[in-house]
Amino acid sequence: MASNLKTEIPETPTKDSTDDSIIVRGSVSSPASAEATDSSVSCTDDALVQALYGDEITETDVLLGLCTEQKVLEFDQYIDSLLEDSSIRKLGEASYSEVFLQSRTDSNSTTVLKIIPFGQEEQCEVKSIIQEVRISKTMAQIDGFIGFRGAYVVQGYFPEPLMDEWDNFDMERGSENVRPDFYEDHQLFAVILLENGGSDLEHTELQSWEEALDVFWQAANALASGEEKHLFEHRDLHWGNLVIDRREVEPRKKSFSANPETLLEGLSLEDKESTLKVSLIDYTLSRARCTDDENDIEFMPLNDTALFGGKGDYQFDIYRFMRKEVSSGLVPPEEECIDWNVYAPRTNIFWLHYLTNILLTRMGIPRPAARGRNAASQTEKDCFRQLEIVAKAIDPRKKKFGKGPAITSAGDLVGWAKAEKYI
Repeated sequence: MASNLKTEIPETPTKDSTDDSIIVRGSVSSPASAEATDSSVSCTDDALVQALYGDEITETDVLLGLCTEQKVLEFDQYIDSLLEDSSIRKLGEASYSEVFLQSRTDSNSTTVLKIIPFGQEEQCEVKSIIQEVRISKTMAQIDGFIGFRGAYVVQGYFPEPLMDEWDNFDMERGSENVRPDFYEDHQLFAVILLENGGSDLEHTELQSWEEALDVFWQAANALASGEEKHLFEHRDLHWGNLVIDRREVEPRKKSFSANPETLLEGLSLEDKESTLKVSLIDYTLSRARCTDDENDIEFMPLNDTALFGGKGDYQFDIYRFMRKEVSSGLVPPEEECIDWNVYAPRTNIFWLHYLTNILLTRMGIPRPAARGRNAASQTEKDCFRQLEIVAKAIDPRKKKFGKGPAITSAGDLVGWAKAEKYI
Protein backbone atom coordinates (compact mmCIF):
# COMPACT_ATOMS: atom_id res chain seq x y z
CA MET A 1 0.00 0.00 0.00
CA ALA A 2 1.28 3.48 -0.85
CA SER A 3 1.15 4.58 2.75
CA ASN A 4 3.79 2.12 3.90
CA LEU A 5 6.30 4.31 5.71
CA LYS A 6 9.14 1.82 5.30
CA THR A 7 8.96 1.60 1.53
CA GLU A 8 11.62 3.64 -0.24
CA ILE A 9 10.22 3.17 -3.73
CA PRO A 10 6.47 3.76 -3.69
CA GLU A 11 4.30 0.88 -4.71
CA THR A 12 1.40 0.40 -7.08
CA PRO A 13 -1.79 -0.91 -5.43
CA THR A 14 -3.40 -4.16 -6.45
CA LYS A 15 -7.02 -5.14 -6.47
CA ASP A 16 -8.56 -7.74 -8.73
CA SER A 17 -7.12 -9.86 -11.47
CA THR A 18 -7.58 -8.98 -15.14
CA ASP A 19 -8.81 -11.17 -17.96
CA ASP A 20 -7.03 -9.26 -20.71
CA SER A 21 -5.50 -11.50 -23.34
CA ILE A 22 -2.46 -10.85 -25.46
CA ILE A 23 -2.87 -10.87 -29.21
CA VAL A 24 0.58 -9.95 -30.46
CA ARG A 25 3.94 -10.92 -29.10
CA GLY A 26 7.23 -9.81 -30.61
CA SER A 27 10.94 -9.86 -30.11
CA VAL A 28 13.33 -6.95 -29.70
CA SER A 29 14.51 -6.11 -33.19
CA SER A 30 17.13 -3.62 -32.02
CA PRO A 31 18.65 -2.63 -28.67
CA ALA A 32 15.88 -0.87 -26.77
CA SER A 33 17.73 2.02 -25.22
CA ALA A 34 16.02 3.17 -22.06
CA GLU A 35 17.66 6.55 -22.45
CA ALA A 36 15.51 7.75 -25.32
CA THR A 37 12.55 9.86 -24.27
CA ASP A 38 9.24 8.39 -25.37
CA SER A 39 7.51 10.83 -27.69
CA SER A 40 6.07 8.42 -30.23
CA VAL A 41 2.64 8.14 -28.61
CA SER A 42 0.58 10.99 -27.19
CA CYS A 43 -0.93 10.85 -23.71
CA THR A 44 -4.03 9.38 -25.32
CA ASP A 45 -4.05 8.01 -28.82
CA ASP A 46 -7.40 6.34 -29.35
CA ALA A 47 -6.99 6.33 -33.12
CA LEU A 48 -3.74 4.37 -32.86
CA VAL A 49 -5.24 1.82 -30.48
CA GLN A 50 -8.29 1.48 -32.73
CA ALA A 51 -6.10 0.93 -35.80
CA LEU A 52 -3.96 -1.65 -34.03
CA TYR A 53 -6.65 -3.70 -32.33
CA GLY A 54 -9.99 -2.96 -33.99
CA ASP A 55 -13.25 -2.88 -32.06
CA GLU A 56 -12.41 -5.45 -29.39
CA ILE A 57 -10.07 -3.33 -27.30
CA THR A 58 -8.91 -4.65 -23.94
CA GLU A 59 -7.20 -2.68 -21.19
CA THR A 60 -3.93 -4.34 -22.18
CA ASP A 61 -4.41 -2.99 -25.72
CA VAL A 62 -4.87 0.51 -24.29
CA LEU A 63 -1.68 0.11 -22.26
CA LEU A 64 0.23 -1.05 -25.34
CA GLY A 65 -1.05 2.01 -27.20
CA LEU A 66 0.71 4.17 -24.62
CA CYS A 67 3.99 2.24 -24.82
CA THR A 68 7.16 2.92 -26.79
CA GLU A 69 6.47 -0.22 -28.82
CA GLN A 70 2.90 -1.37 -29.41
CA LYS A 71 3.64 -5.06 -29.04
CA VAL A 72 4.53 -7.43 -26.23
CA LEU A 73 8.27 -8.12 -26.06
CA GLU A 74 10.11 -11.18 -24.80
CA PHE A 75 11.30 -10.20 -21.31
CA ASP A 76 14.71 -11.85 -21.54
CA GLN A 77 15.41 -10.42 -25.01
CA TYR A 78 14.45 -6.95 -23.87
CA ILE A 79 16.83 -7.09 -20.89
CA ASP A 80 19.60 -8.57 -23.06
CA SER A 81 19.23 -5.60 -25.43
CA LEU A 82 19.74 -3.18 -22.54
CA LEU A 83 22.78 -5.08 -21.29
CA GLU A 84 24.57 -4.64 -24.61
CA ASP A 85 25.66 -1.16 -23.57
CA SER A 86 24.57 -0.94 -19.92
CA SER A 87 24.77 -2.51 -16.51
CA ILE A 88 21.69 -3.08 -14.34
CA ARG A 89 21.39 -3.36 -10.56
CA LYS A 90 18.44 -3.52 -8.22
CA LEU A 91 17.68 -0.14 -6.70
CA GLY A 92 14.66 -0.83 -4.49
CA GLU A 93 11.26 -2.43 -4.29
CA ALA A 94 7.63 -2.04 -3.36
CA SER A 95 5.04 -4.62 -2.44
CA TYR A 96 4.00 -5.16 -6.05
CA SER A 97 6.98 -4.00 -8.11
CA GLU A 98 10.74 -4.30 -8.43
CA VAL A 99 12.90 -1.28 -9.22
CA PHE A 100 16.22 -1.48 -11.08
CA LEU A 101 18.77 1.08 -12.24
CA GLN A 102 20.21 0.94 -15.73
CA SER A 103 23.63 2.62 -16.09
CA ARG A 104 25.06 3.08 -19.56
CA THR A 105 28.70 2.03 -19.88
CA ASP A 106 29.56 4.77 -22.40
CA SER A 107 28.22 7.70 -20.36
CA ASN A 108 27.02 8.79 -16.95
CA SER A 109 23.38 8.36 -17.99
CA THR A 110 21.14 6.32 -15.70
CA THR A 111 17.50 5.28 -15.98
CA VAL A 112 15.14 3.81 -13.41
CA LEU A 113 13.19 0.70 -14.49
CA LYS A 114 10.01 0.07 -12.52
CA ILE A 115 8.85 -3.49 -13.26
CA ILE A 116 5.23 -4.30 -12.40
CA PRO A 117 3.72 -7.78 -12.88
CA PHE A 118 0.08 -7.84 -13.94
CA GLY A 119 -2.59 -10.12 -15.33
CA GLN A 120 -2.84 -12.63 -12.49
CA GLU A 121 -4.55 -12.89 -9.11
CA GLU A 122 -3.22 -10.47 -6.48
CA GLN A 123 -1.30 -8.46 -9.08
CA CYS A 124 -1.69 -4.87 -10.18
CA GLU A 125 -4.76 -3.93 -12.21
CA VAL A 126 -4.02 -2.86 -15.78
CA LYS A 127 -6.06 0.32 -15.34
CA SER A 128 -3.77 1.33 -12.46
CA ILE A 129 -0.74 0.98 -14.72
CA ILE A 130 -2.49 2.96 -17.47
CA GLN A 131 -3.19 5.73 -14.99
CA GLU A 132 0.44 5.81 -13.81
CA VAL A 133 1.84 5.83 -17.35
CA ARG A 134 -0.51 8.54 -18.59
CA ILE A 135 0.09 10.86 -15.65
CA SER A 136 3.85 10.21 -15.76
CA LYS A 137 3.98 11.16 -19.45
CA THR A 138 1.85 14.24 -18.89
CA MET A 139 3.62 15.65 -15.84
CA ALA A 140 7.13 14.97 -17.15
CA GLN A 141 6.81 18.12 -19.28
CA ILE A 142 6.70 20.30 -16.15
CA ASP A 143 9.75 21.36 -14.15
CA GLY A 144 9.82 19.61 -10.79
CA PHE A 145 8.28 16.34 -11.99
CA ILE A 146 10.35 13.26 -12.76
CA GLY A 147 11.26 12.68 -16.39
CA PHE A 148 9.50 9.93 -18.35
CA ARG A 149 11.63 7.85 -20.75
CA GLY A 150 9.26 5.22 -22.06
CA ALA A 151 7.19 2.16 -21.24
CA TYR A 152 7.08 -1.43 -22.48
CA VAL A 153 5.00 -4.54 -21.94
CA VAL A 154 7.09 -7.72 -21.69
CA GLN A 155 6.26 -11.37 -21.15
CA GLY A 156 8.11 -14.39 -19.84
CA TYR A 157 10.19 -15.70 -16.97
CA PHE A 158 12.01 -13.17 -14.79
CA PRO A 159 15.40 -12.86 -16.59
CA GLU A 160 18.47 -14.42 -14.96
CA PRO A 161 20.52 -11.15 -14.97
CA LEU A 162 17.77 -9.47 -12.96
CA MET A 163 17.49 -12.49 -10.67
CA ASP A 164 21.22 -12.25 -9.90
CA GLU A 165 20.86 -8.57 -9.01
CA TRP A 166 17.78 -9.33 -6.95
CA ASP A 167 19.80 -11.86 -4.94
CA ASN A 168 22.65 -9.37 -4.44
CA PHE A 169 20.19 -6.79 -3.12
CA ASP A 170 18.62 -9.37 -0.82
CA MET A 171 22.01 -10.35 0.64
CA GLU A 172 23.16 -6.76 1.14
CA ARG A 173 19.98 -5.06 2.31
CA GLY A 174 17.32 -7.72 2.68
CA SER A 175 14.15 -7.95 0.62
CA GLU A 176 10.56 -8.00 1.82
CA ASN A 177 9.38 -9.38 -1.53
CA VAL A 178 9.23 -13.01 -2.61
CA ARG A 179 12.11 -14.05 -4.88
CA PRO A 180 10.68 -13.57 -8.41
CA ASP A 181 11.65 -17.01 -9.71
CA PHE A 182 8.05 -18.28 -9.57
CA TYR A 183 6.77 -16.35 -12.59
CA GLU A 184 5.89 -18.52 -15.57
CA ASP A 185 6.42 -18.06 -19.29
CA HIS A 186 3.05 -16.36 -19.82
CA GLN A 187 3.53 -13.75 -17.07
CA LEU A 188 3.10 -10.12 -18.20
CA PHE A 189 5.07 -7.16 -16.85
CA ALA A 190 4.89 -3.44 -17.43
CA VAL A 191 8.30 -1.76 -17.51
CA ILE A 192 8.13 1.99 -16.84
CA LEU A 193 11.33 3.93 -17.58
CA LEU A 194 11.95 7.07 -15.56
CA GLU A 195 14.67 9.63 -15.00
CA ASN A 196 16.96 8.90 -12.07
CA GLY A 197 16.10 11.82 -9.82
CA GLY A 198 18.45 10.96 -6.95
CA SER A 199 17.71 9.84 -3.39
CA ASP A 200 14.35 10.28 -1.73
CA LEU A 201 14.04 12.92 0.96
CA GLU A 202 13.98 10.29 3.70
CA HIS A 203 17.50 9.19 2.73
CA THR A 204 18.91 12.64 1.87
CA GLU A 205 21.07 14.61 4.29
CA LEU A 206 20.21 18.30 4.12
CA GLN A 207 23.04 20.52 5.25
CA SER A 208 21.23 23.69 6.27
CA TRP A 209 17.90 25.43 6.75
CA GLU A 210 18.57 27.22 3.50
CA GLU A 211 18.53 23.84 1.74
CA ALA A 212 15.40 22.77 3.62
CA LEU A 213 13.57 25.90 2.50
CA ASP A 214 14.81 25.37 -1.04
CA VAL A 215 13.35 21.83 -1.05
CA PHE A 216 10.01 23.16 0.17
CA TRP A 217 9.64 25.92 -2.41
CA GLN A 218 10.74 23.70 -5.29
CA ALA A 219 8.02 21.20 -4.31
CA ALA A 220 5.44 23.97 -3.87
CA ASN A 221 6.28 25.52 -7.25
CA ALA A 222 6.04 22.15 -8.98
CA LEU A 223 2.60 21.51 -7.48
CA ALA A 224 1.46 25.03 -8.40
CA SER A 225 2.52 24.49 -12.02
CA GLY A 226 0.82 21.10 -12.05
CA GLU A 227 -2.41 22.63 -10.79
CA GLU A 228 -2.34 25.39 -13.39
CA LYS A 229 -1.57 23.18 -16.38
CA HIS A 230 -3.24 19.86 -15.55
CA LEU A 231 -5.46 20.30 -12.46
CA PHE A 232 -2.97 18.04 -10.71
CA GLU A 233 -3.15 16.65 -7.19
CA HIS A 234 -0.42 14.32 -5.99
CA ARG A 235 -2.39 12.86 -3.07
CA ASP A 236 0.54 10.84 -1.70
CA LEU A 237 3.52 13.17 -1.37
CA HIS A 238 5.23 11.53 1.60
CA TRP A 239 9.01 11.89 1.92
CA GLY A 240 9.61 8.76 -0.10
CA ASN A 241 7.90 10.32 -3.12
CA LEU A 242 10.11 13.38 -3.34
CA VAL A 243 13.61 12.80 -4.71
CA ILE A 244 16.64 15.07 -4.58
CA ASP A 245 19.69 15.22 -6.81
CA ARG A 246 22.64 17.16 -5.44
CA ARG A 247 24.51 18.72 -8.33
CA GLU A 248 27.63 20.77 -8.87
CA VAL A 249 26.90 24.39 -9.75
CA GLU A 250 29.60 26.73 -10.97
CA PRO A 251 29.50 30.12 -9.24
CA ARG A 252 28.20 32.87 -11.47
CA LYS A 253 30.80 35.42 -12.44
CA LYS A 254 30.06 38.88 -11.07
CA SER A 255 31.70 42.23 -11.67
CA PHE A 256 32.13 44.03 -8.37
CA SER A 257 32.35 47.78 -7.97
CA ALA A 258 33.47 50.18 -5.30
CA ASN A 259 29.94 51.56 -5.31
CA PRO A 260 28.28 50.21 -2.09
CA GLU A 261 24.89 49.65 -3.74
CA THR A 262 26.43 47.71 -6.61
CA LEU A 263 28.49 45.67 -4.17
CA LEU A 264 25.37 44.68 -2.23
CA GLU A 265 23.68 43.62 -5.46
CA GLY A 266 26.64 41.38 -6.21
CA LEU A 267 26.22 39.66 -2.86
CA SER A 268 22.45 39.18 -3.18
CA LEU A 269 21.17 35.75 -2.14
CA GLU A 270 18.43 36.03 -4.77
CA ASP A 271 21.06 35.45 -7.48
CA LYS A 272 22.29 32.22 -5.94
CA GLU A 273 21.58 29.08 -7.97
CA SER A 274 20.35 26.01 -6.11
CA THR A 275 22.60 22.98 -5.83
CA LEU A 276 19.55 20.76 -5.32
CA LYS A 277 17.15 19.49 -7.97
CA VAL A 278 13.88 18.35 -6.43
CA SER A 279 11.48 16.08 -8.33
CA LEU A 280 8.07 14.64 -7.48
CA ILE A 281 7.61 10.94 -8.24
CA ASP A 282 5.01 8.16 -8.11
CA TYR A 283 1.52 9.12 -9.23
CA THR A 284 -0.22 5.94 -8.11
CA LEU A 285 -2.86 7.87 -6.15
CA SER A 286 -2.69 11.10 -8.17
CA ARG A 287 -5.27 13.00 -10.16
CA ALA A 288 -4.54 14.91 -13.38
CA ARG A 289 -6.13 16.11 -16.59
CA CYS A 290 -4.04 14.48 -19.30
CA THR A 291 -5.22 16.40 -22.39
CA ASP A 292 -7.05 19.63 -23.26
CA ASP A 293 -10.31 17.75 -22.85
CA GLU A 294 -11.65 18.83 -19.46
CA ASN A 295 -13.23 15.40 -19.01
CA ASP A 296 -10.02 13.46 -19.69
CA ILE A 297 -9.12 12.91 -16.04
CA GLU A 298 -6.96 10.14 -14.63
CA PHE A 299 -7.41 9.41 -10.93
CA MET A 300 -7.36 6.56 -8.45
CA PRO A 301 -10.43 5.98 -6.24
CA LEU A 302 -9.08 5.76 -2.70
CA ASN A 303 -11.47 3.05 -1.59
CA ASP A 304 -9.04 1.06 0.56
CA THR A 305 -10.26 1.74 4.09
CA ALA A 306 -6.88 0.68 5.50
CA LEU A 307 -5.38 3.82 3.96
CA PHE A 308 -7.33 5.95 6.42
CA GLY A 309 -6.83 3.85 9.54
CA GLY A 310 -3.11 4.34 10.13
CA LYS A 311 -1.81 5.72 13.41
CA GLY A 312 1.47 7.03 14.75
CA ASP A 313 2.61 9.32 11.93
CA TYR A 314 1.31 12.61 10.58
CA GLN A 315 1.24 11.05 7.11
CA PHE A 316 -1.82 9.02 8.07
CA ASP A 317 -3.64 12.16 9.19
CA ILE A 318 -3.10 13.63 5.74
CA TYR A 319 -5.06 10.80 4.10
CA ARG A 320 -7.94 11.49 6.48
CA PHE A 321 -7.75 15.25 5.76
CA MET A 322 -8.00 14.44 2.03
CA ARG A 323 -11.01 12.21 2.51
CA LYS A 324 -12.79 14.87 4.55
CA GLU A 325 -11.96 17.51 1.93
CA VAL A 326 -13.62 15.61 -0.95
CA SER A 327 -16.58 14.27 1.06
CA SER A 328 -19.97 15.99 1.15
CA GLY A 329 -20.14 16.36 4.93
CA LEU A 330 -23.68 15.00 4.96
CA VAL A 331 -22.59 11.68 6.45
CA PRO A 332 -19.38 10.53 8.12
CA PRO A 333 -16.64 10.24 5.43
CA GLU A 334 -16.12 6.54 6.14
CA GLU A 335 -19.78 5.89 5.29
CA GLU A 336 -19.88 7.93 2.08
CA CYS A 337 -19.28 6.74 -1.48
CA ILE A 338 -16.81 9.49 -2.34
CA ASP A 339 -16.20 10.76 -5.87
CA TRP A 340 -12.39 10.96 -5.99
CA ASN A 341 -12.55 12.44 -9.49
CA VAL A 342 -13.43 15.84 -8.03
CA TYR A 343 -10.72 18.50 -8.23
CA ALA A 344 -9.66 19.45 -4.70
CA PRO A 345 -6.26 21.21 -4.86
CA ARG A 346 -6.27 21.82 -1.13
CA THR A 347 -4.98 18.24 -0.87
CA ASN A 348 -1.68 19.60 -2.21
CA ILE A 349 -1.62 22.06 0.70
CA PHE A 350 -2.14 19.18 3.13
CA TRP A 351 0.94 17.44 1.74
CA LEU A 352 2.97 20.65 1.74
CA HIS A 353 2.16 21.07 5.42
CA TYR A 354 3.29 17.47 5.95
CA LEU A 355 6.51 18.46 4.17
CA THR A 356 7.09 21.40 6.53
CA ASN A 357 6.60 19.00 9.44
CA ILE A 358 9.22 16.63 8.00
CA LEU A 359 11.71 19.42 7.30
CA LEU A 360 11.30 21.01 10.72
CA THR A 361 11.32 17.84 12.84
CA ARG A 362 12.73 14.82 10.99
CA MET A 363 15.77 15.94 8.97
CA GLY A 364 18.11 16.40 11.93
CA ILE A 365 19.06 20.00 11.12
CA PRO A 366 19.98 21.79 14.38
CA ARG A 367 17.76 24.68 15.37
CA PRO A 368 19.72 27.87 14.58
CA ALA A 369 21.49 29.21 17.67
CA ALA A 370 20.75 32.86 18.39
CA ARG A 371 24.06 33.77 20.01
CA GLY A 372 27.38 32.46 21.24
CA ARG A 373 30.28 30.82 19.43
CA ASN A 374 27.93 28.59 17.44
CA ALA A 375 25.49 31.34 16.53
CA ALA A 376 23.83 30.69 13.18
CA SER A 377 24.11 33.08 10.27
CA GLN A 378 21.27 35.50 9.63
CA THR A 379 20.42 33.57 6.48
CA GLU A 380 19.95 30.37 8.47
CA LYS A 381 17.79 32.16 11.03
CA ASP A 382 15.66 33.74 8.30
CA CYS A 383 15.16 30.45 6.44
CA PHE A 384 14.19 28.60 9.60
CA ARG A 385 11.77 31.36 10.60
CA GLN A 386 10.19 31.45 7.14
CA LEU A 387 9.60 27.71 7.20
CA GLU A 388 7.92 28.04 10.61
CA ILE A 389 5.71 30.89 9.35
CA VAL A 390 4.62 28.93 6.29
CA ALA A 391 3.91 25.84 8.39
CA LYS A 392 1.58 27.85 10.64
CA ALA A 393 -0.10 29.55 7.68
CA ILE A 394 -1.09 26.29 5.98
CA ASP A 395 -1.78 24.07 8.99
CA PRO A 396 -4.97 22.13 8.10
CA ARG A 397 -5.62 21.43 11.77
CA LYS A 398 -6.63 25.06 12.22
CA LYS A 399 -10.08 26.31 11.31
CA LYS A 400 -8.52 28.97 9.10
CA PHE A 401 -5.21 28.94 7.25
CA GLY A 402 -3.48 31.66 9.23
CA LYS A 403 -4.60 35.28 9.54
CA GLY A 404 -4.17 36.16 5.87
CA PRO A 405 -6.17 35.16 2.81
CA ALA A 406 -7.41 31.60 2.42
CA ILE A 407 -4.75 29.33 0.93
CA THR A 408 -6.59 26.49 -0.78
CA SER A 409 -4.06 25.39 -3.40
CA ALA A 410 -0.33 25.33 -4.08
CA GLY A 411 -0.95 28.15 -6.54
CA ASP A 412 -2.48 30.25 -3.75
CA LEU A 413 0.51 29.51 -1.54
CA VAL A 414 3.07 30.54 -4.15
CA GLY A 415 1.10 33.72 -4.89
CA TRP A 416 0.94 34.56 -1.18
CA ALA A 417 4.67 33.88 -0.77
CA LYS A 418 5.49 36.21 -3.66
CA ALA A 419 3.31 38.93 -2.18
CA GLU A 420 5.11 38.52 1.15
CA LYS A 421 8.45 38.54 -0.74
CA TYR A 422 9.39 35.11 0.57
CA ILE A 423 10.13 34.03 -2.99
